[in-house]
Amino acid sequence: DMVAAVSVGMVRGNLLVDLDGAEEHMDENEAADIPVAMVPSTEEITLLQMDGVVTKEDLTVALNMVKPGLKFIAEKQREALQNKYKNIGDQQ
Repeated sequence: DMVAAVSVGMVRGNLLVDLDGAEEHMDENEAADIPVAMVPSTEEITLLQMDGVVTKEDLTVALNMVKPGLKFIAEKQREALQNKYKNIGDQQ
């Protein structure tokens, strides 16, 4: 399986997936930024880092929000690797 990663954060009271730099610094009180890496098939979290403050409830919601995106990212990573190396065995 593959590890996929994305960020989620709280900006102006709203949880957003895949924050960019502008969104991270949009709130004068500094937005919460939470990078998450996960093995999508097992939903095992392999990285969880948080800069800023969110409630336990918001963190739970945020982690549930990233799961579909992480599964999508892992599938695209898998497809890219398969396309890159699909002819390797034929060349030998």
